[in-house]
Amino acid sequence: MNSSVLIVAAGNSTRFKGKIPKQYVRIKNRTILNLTLKKFLDLDEISYIQVVINKKHKEIYNNTIKSLRSSKNFDKILPPCFGGSERSVSVKKGLIAISNLNEVPKKILIHDAARPFISKKIIKKTISKLDAFDAVFPGIRIVDTLWKINKKGFKYLKNRE
Repeated sequence: MNSSVLIVAAGNSTRFKGKIPKQYVRIKNRTILNLTLKKFLDLDEISYIQVVINKKHKEIYNNTIKSLRSSKNFDKILPPCFGGSERSVSVKKGLIAISNLNEVPKKILIHDAARPFISKKIIKKTISKLDAFDAVFPGIRIVDTLWKINKKGFKYLKNRE
């Protein structure tokens, strides 16, 4: 399988307002970034993982992935590249880094480091759909309550479609 994933982890988490960026926050004993990486490491469909980090976070990134070194597929993780001031710039830099591989992937997934709860089913289905489409944007059904708000007031929406 010649699919790779670009994990965008260059943000400062300004809105998060934590002491460290949210991708490096721990949930139990693992960072959010490690939880995200683990989802892709264990998939046979993924050949390489390119992580895009903030240049200022190089040390915290290296400390974060130390715990993954004993993972069976750790060698899928390429050396990180450095992102830019905007997410789009970081994605572009990650794509440039992946394009320099000897075997350029035919399919590239782009995923946010701070979203560790993606299912392997969604990842596999996305890769599969890329056989038929140039781009795929996965989505899941809304389970939360929805309200329509305008100048006249608000109303509960029963239909979440």
